Amino acid sequence: MMPAMRFVLFFMLTATFAFAQQSPCHSKCNLSSSECMKSCMGDPKDAQKKEKGEHLQECLKHCEAQNAQCKQRCPSK
Repeated sequence: MMPAMRFVLFFMLTATFAFAQQSPCHSKCNLSSSECMKSCMGDPKDAQKKEKGEHLQECLKHCEAQNAQCKQRCPSK
């Protein structure tokens, strides 16, 4: 399994656990991030190709940045 795919799996499991412990706003951000990451995956057969791996890394970084920006806009508790 590629390191990027392990990262996605780890992030999704962490985000799922965090949903129950965060505000509705943070949960909404995590859900949006999860959907973003799902769109990054593409065909697993192509994941071994260098250009696809690079695209996956960039897509995951974009989703992570989008999630951080979303959480910054959430009101403080």
